[in-house]
Amino acid sequence: MIDRRGDAEAPAVSAIVVVPGGWSGPVRHVAASIDSLLSQTLRDIEIVVVDPHGRADLAALDAVYDGAAVRGRYVAFLAAGDIARPTRLALQAGYLDAHPTIDVLGGGVRRLVQGQVQACEDTRAPVACDGWRFLLGLAPPLSSVMLRRDPASAGLPALAHDPGALLDLCLRSLARGAFGRLDDMLVLAGEDGAPRAPEAEAALAGCLAPVYDRLFADRAKRSAALVVRHIALENPVPDAQTLARLLDIFDVLNKDFFARHAEDAAAMRAMRESAQKLWQGVLVRAAEAGTVPRRLLRARAPQGVGLPAAVRLPSPRPPAAGGGEASLAPAAFFGIPYTPVPSDPADPPTLFVVVDTEAEFDWAKPFARELTSVSAMDDIGRGQAVFDAYGLRPIYVVDYPIATQARGFATLRAIMERDGCEIGAHLHPWTTPPFEEALSERNSYPGNLAAGLEERKLASLMQAIRANFGIAPVFYKAGRYGFGPHTAQALGQHGIRVDLSVLPGADLGRSGGPDFRALKPVLYRIGGTDVLSLPMTRSEVGLLPGLARVGTAVQAVPGGGLLRLPSVLSRLRLADTITLTPEGVTADEQMRLIRAMLKTGCRRFVLHYHSPSLSPGNTPYARDRTGAETVVTRLQTVCRFFFEELGGVPGYPRDLLRVL
Repeated sequence: MIDRRGDAEAPAVSAIVVVPGGWSGPVRHVAASIDSLLSQTLRDIEIVVVDPHGRADLAALDAVYDGAAVRGRYVAFLAAGDIARPTRLALQAGYLDAHPTIDVLGGGVRRLVQGQVQACEDTRAPVACDGWRFLLGLAPPLSSVMLRRDPASAGLPALAHDPGALLDLCLRSLARGAFGRLDDMLVLAGEDGAPRAPEAEAALAGCLAPVYDRLFADRAKRSAALVVRHIALENPVPDAQTLARLLDIFDVLNKDFFARHAEDAAAMRAMRESAQKLWQGVLVRAAEAGTVPRRLLRARAPQGVGLPAAVRLPSPRPPAAGGGEASLAPAAFFGIPYTPVPSDPADPPTLFVVVDTEAEFDWAKPFARELTSVSAMDDIGRGQAVFDAYGLRPIYVVDYPIATQARGFATLRAIMERDGCEIGAHLHPWTTPPFEEALSERNSYPGNLAAGLEERKLASLMQAIRANFGIAPVFYKAGRYGFGPHTAQALGQHGIRVDLSVLPGADLGRSGGPDFRALKPVLYRIGGTDVLSLPMTRSEVGLLPGLARVGTAVQAVPGGGLLRLPSVLSRLRLADTITLTPEGVTADEQMRLIRAMLKTGCRRFVLHYHSPSLSPGNTPYARDRTGAETVVTRLQTVCRFFFEELGGVPGYPRDLLRVL
């Protein structure tokens, strides 16, 4: 399959997703790799998916791949199951544009191990250290590589399935000064992929053997095979004799590097740190396999590198507190069963964004049908700019005034048409025809309306969205979280597939709204329908999180508010209820919530806010320009934390439909 995103005859980048031989992962992980390319901030790309081994369940993604199929100035690779960071292609293409002498460009990779994102080799080391790593068979991960198409076109097919071809290309480009590397972390590497097959060992060793001739003469082939087997491919050494031979080879390679780079203090320091880590890995694997006595392991250290006195075996990862999402029991909401759909614990942390995109109204005054101003939409781009930087596609759930006024829908439609967002429906009864109900706080929750009236208002809103956006929305969020006993049936009738109306743990009953205390911040399947429920992210955190509900209950008792128990528990960090939103919640509190929920096994997070909060004077959270700026700053801070510090990935909203 070739998916061409740009109209140009020659796109800037051809991105090739490679499904390796022996692939053991599900097709959805291939789809996740493709989605990460569709989320790139660089739009002028084409995507080629190739399965050279002809897996039947990947037939729909297969492509004829002979090098002539790609048209881009640059070629980037991505192994199936790996996730490209949203700025990856833009960063690499920009670097190659600015450095015409560089033909092959690598970058940083983080690994996803049992759902935890781990940092890999320090990319800040001088490029000279790459040459040393290449001599150990450690080519850059295929998923991090971008190269110019012209000088490498003839070898493109081999790069897709031959690790020796990639290593050879990197060695040759480094020798002529045409290899470069970015410090940025560009890719999140998954755990799926090809096993360390014998052909991989043979290909890498065959590439290294000619290079080893200078150092090892007639022992070049045997030395290359040992290095590849036990360092590059991380197989444990079988005995003490092999360990001794491997150490001798390692010492020779290290001394050669020392001799050639003695004047480069930074390169020497980085190489020693890397060598220590690599050799420590050799010893740890030998200790775990029990193939070498521990007394010998403690004595083995590369010359001039040093090593800690003892080999420390990795500790087993403790189980997630509370058993994680998989332990959740079904719940009932208005008598309808809600069945949890656990996320895969091996998945990376994933962020979705939901924006209640609505007309401005004074939240402290009675509801009025004439409150249809959409002037705040002039500032909608302030949030979108944050999301574009990370490849996020927010779901803008729009109300009737937004969907029917050009000032409301024009900018959103342009974002949608460039594939920068999804459009959903957001039902506010007081501004959505037909107007048959009395205006009241209770009737501001659409789920409280008579079933027929709620459905007719939804039909009116859906028709407006179809008319002015040209799509049939599949996402829905009830205004004021007003989900009711008949809402799920109405959603199914109108083709809605994902409901976003649940505020987990909240009881809105005092104002006539629903009671969500039985529901958790996890994905649910709504019984008797083809609709999923993705709640907002809200949870109790702290040393004793269960006390948060006690504090809320005391607050609701007459006179209980005088005790300010929730505030006291929060200040003491004993218990607090936090929602993932920039509205009234600091960035530090939101990051605290994310960290706490990650520990319980949560993988899907939903950040939400109201669109008028980006413009001053419309909501309690942005009464003036400073308040609106604070909302945007919190969005920036939380996104930077989620994607750059945690290594999370942007959610692709329509991925949720695959669950169905």
